[in-house]
Amino acid sequence: MEGRQGNLSAGADLHQVGSLDAVNADPFSRRGQRVMSHLLWPGWASLTIVSGVAMGGGCDLAFHGQARWGVRGLKMAHPAAKHGILTGFGGTCRLPEVLGNEGAGRLFTAFEHWGPEQALEAGAVEALLEAEEVRSRVMEWLRAPWSG
Repeated sequence: MEGRQGNLSAGADLHQVGSLDAVNADPFSRRGQRVMSHLLWPGWASLTIVSGVAMGGGCDLAFHGQARWGVRGLKMAHPAAKHGILTGFGGTCRLPEVLGNEGAGRLFTAFEHWGPEQALEAGAVEALLEAEEVRSRVMEWLRAPWSG
């Protein structure tokens, strides 16, 4: 449920992204978009738990969970947009679906950084959890019947 030393980083390998050119950037981006769209497939349920910092591609990934929970202390932002960098895995399309145009604009074009309460208020996460309750809540979610 967590990466090495309590950290898990999700997103594109920036060295790989930096090596892309006009020929190979499109297939790379489309592959990432396919992965993200699979997370939203209606034939299964996907849960994203945002703990720690979710920025850029990690923020995009967080928004592709059908259910999204936050752990107190989370931070969400899309700071690369300040530099004209758009993530290529579908986050800019998913943000308005989840947050509405106003919320997406706040995160993506106004460059807001959200803590747990702001993320909950904006609809980025549906619930806030304490770190010590994550494991039990996930286990409950896994055992719950899913009506699909």
